[in-house]
Parts: sequence; C-alpha cells; structure tokens
Amino acid sequence: MELSFNEHPSDEIIELYALNRLSESLTLRFEEHLLVCDRCQEALRQEDLFSDAIATELRNDNPS
Repeated sequence: MELSFNEHPSDEIIELYALNRLSESLTLRFEEHLLVCDRCQEALRQEDLFSDAIATELRNDNPS
C-alpha cells in the first residue's frame, strides 16, 4: 500500500488508520496529509462515526 501526496488516500487507508492498523511509515505520511486536508479530515470523522455506530449496535445486541 502506498500513499502519494499528489492524491487523497484511499478509503482503505482511512479505514485502516481509524482502526490503528496502518504501518508506522504510512501512519506518519497519512497524518502529515491529514493536517492540511479538510476532505480527509471529514472522511476520517465519518469513518469514526461509522465505527462508533457499529460498536454501539454490537453492545446493544450483546448486553452484559
């Protein structure tokens, strides 16, 4: 997987970043891009909202 500064990261990279599953080098490059890119900041916010919704649903389906 590669991240070019000439384009936005793929949805897969954003998802892996949100799940804390990117390599250290890709994480650093993505975070550099994220600092200046409103579009990717919003994409990451949406990914986080989606992950939170899934986690909430799973908790509601499996009460302790």
